Amino acid sequence: MQHKPTTDRECYALDPTRRWPTKHRGVVYRLSRDLKRSYLIYWKGRFEPAGESLDAALAYQGELRQKEARGDRVVVPKKIDFTTAAEAWYTDAAPRLRPKTVKRYRSDLDRILLPRFGSRLISSITPADVLELARELSQKKLSESTVANALKPLSGTLGFAVFQGWIASNPMQAIPRGRRPSCNVTREHREWTSAEVARVIAEARKLDARKEARRSYALLTEFLLRTGCRLGEALGAQFGDIDFSAGVFTVNRQYTDDDRIAEPKTKASTGRRIPLAPGLVRQLAARSLELDADPDTFVFAAEKGGPPPRHSNYRRRGWNPAVEAAGLAGGPRVTPHDARHGFTSQLADLGLSSTDLAPVLGHSSAGITERIYTHAFNRDEREERVRKAMEQAMAKGA
Repeated sequence: MQHKPTTDRECYALDPTRRWPTKHRGVVYRLSRDLKRSYLIYWKGRFEPAGESLDAALAYQGELRQKEARGDRVVVPKKIDFTTAAEAWYTDAAPRLRPKTVKRYRSDLDRILLPRFGSRLISSITPADVLELARELSQKKLSESTVANALKPLSGTLGFAVFQGWIASNPMQAIPRGRRPSCNVTREHREWTSAEVARVIAEARKLDARKEARRSYALLTEFLLRTGCRLGEALGAQFGDIDFSAGVFTVNRQYTDDDRIAEPKTKASTGRRIPLAPGLVRQLAARSLELDADPDTFVFAAEKGGPPPRHSNYRRRGWNPAVEAAGLAGGPRVTPHDARHGFTSQLADLGLSSTDLAPVLGHSSAGITERIYTHAFNRDEREERVRKAMEQAMAKGA
């Protein structure tokens, strides 16, 4: 009569591949070479992994039974590794994304996420794993928005796995909002003065006047600072978009930083009318004559029929040198997008309200304009109210 094993060592010696029963119905375990137990539960005709402790296995079994009793969708995690899930998500998502976004997601997968999670089961990734990765990326001096963007393919993969029924829930959604890296972190912006705007334009003209200058960028720089356009909208401008007699520029398209013609960023931006100062209209008219332009000619092309300058070329050769020469390199970083802040600051200082400026900036409401450009509208007034209140408080205490 064969001896019935009574210890895990005897069980493993008898049959290292066998599932050994527990006193709980539907819960069994297997033994590894070092005699560690891995529990499984019997569910819908299959044995499913259930952790490394009996308590975890019983809890998981109870959770599945409760979901079934409530009529909830019951998802049993599948044995799919992160690489398989990520590539399936990427293949599914890429056709619906902008080329620039596809390129960035591919890079983040290859550089960060696949080396980190590639061989792990998709079901084994936890909120703690996500937070640990975010912490390590932050320690590399990456901004919060950069870290958040790097985690987007991870969130997409996990969400796709939920949709496919490979896991029950997305662990990133379990992270409290305050602890999750966010793309909506507002960086500090420069509070422009009219003198600073004028200096940047003047320095841009000096740069254009150099013998070694390969291209003229001053008019584009002034256009950004005098219209509040986004860089892509300005680069996408064609002479047919300008009504010279009325002094109005209509935004109809943008030239993206991956060299494509696309619709403007938002619905509120599309077709919006931007009034042009007479001096700027005269410069644009002179530019039209210089290029012998037709309505489809790009305003800031080097030649008739040519493309606009690339975003990166303009920043490197036009905007950044002018900003530095104007003495604005210290303090908050000043990008071409900050020209919108310069434009808004100038006009708010002259008494225009957020209601006046919202349609020009392409915002759907004045509230959005005020939230983004608070410094332009109410800083001085707010400080003056505080100053008067403190003066009254001091007078009462005297």
